[in-house]
Amino acid sequence: MTGLSEAAAESRLLRLAFSDFPGRFNPDRLLALLQSRFNIEEVDQDPDYVIHSVFGYEFLRHERAIRIAFIGENVRPDFNLSDYAFGYDWLQFGDRYQRAPNFLLYPSWQLLWQDSESKAAHAAKIRPPGFCAFLYSNTQAQPMRDQLLDRLAEIAPVDSAGGHRRNMAALAVKAYACGWEGAALEWFRQYRFVISVENSSTPGYTTEKIVQAMAAGSIPIYHGDPYIERVFNPERIINVHRLGLDGAIAKVRELEAEPEAYAAMVAQNPFTGGAAPHDHSLEHLLAGFSHIFRQSPEQAWRRTRHFWGPKYEQRHRAAFCSE
Repeated sequence: MTGLSEAAAESRLLRLAFSDFPGRFNPDRLLALLQSRFNIEEVDQDPDYVIHSVFGYEFLRHERAIRIAFIGENVRPDFNLSDYAFGYDWLQFGDRYQRAPNFLLYPSWQLLWQDSESKAAHAAKIRPPGFCAFLYSNTQAQPMRDQLLDRLAEIAPVDSAGGHRRNMAALAVKAYACGWEGAALEWFRQYRFVISVENSSTPGYTTEKIVQAMAAGSIPIYHGDPYIERVFNPERIINVHRLGLDGAIAKVRELEAEPEAYAAMVAQNPFTGGAAPHDHSLEHLLAGFSHIFRQSPEQAWRRTRHFWGPKYEQRHRAAFCSE
């Protein structure tokens, strides 16, 4: 079987399973996206393809399936076990890897992506009443998160509505169609700054935290991905990697003292180069999956079939798969 045409790939029935995700958030969004282009049937047994995350190794049970890692955490893909991977890293591995930060599946990314210039101009006209927002539940994140909270609290009170260091009522998540993200966006719109710090700091690891802050029209005080300015305009964010902790605090003080400077910063286009990057679009993500689905399963197989490949996989299956 040769490679399929795009039309044939879109019409062929694809039996797809999801495995090792912590919940249905990413599977539901991925399934809806893929079903907008391809004829997808979600199955539990004998899939042609399995899309898996990093919260287990049950995907190894699908021995004959093409395995596609979709990594929503700060973890590197294991190409000994997966044929393809979509993740955070800026890496190249033939046709087997595509950068696809988890925020691509969030409504806030689409809000930021769509007509970003007019949204920035609109946000610049409105100075939110609140000083700074802090919304986290993880108590084991990198220390920079709490360090920023403590230092910023020396300027003005920082409002915390999450499970970690909460000092006000929790958000009413059920009141919003988009659940917790809808609640977060609405809340962030009330603040001039948002502490946007990743759970851990690794090159490429950029999550929805910075996206939600900018989509809400706030200025993110960011730490996490040291390469953040590859995608996001350095004139639109307070980048702790570039400024240092003391420099970031000094920048906040400056913007608080000079409302015109604050408005000018919010008016900046959110993207480096002034345009939303095509390689971070849903269309580009679909193109990555199309490359996989246009091949026959035999053609699409990439992981090692013989000797060390099966040995390596068997060891992982014996150690981690449930009976």
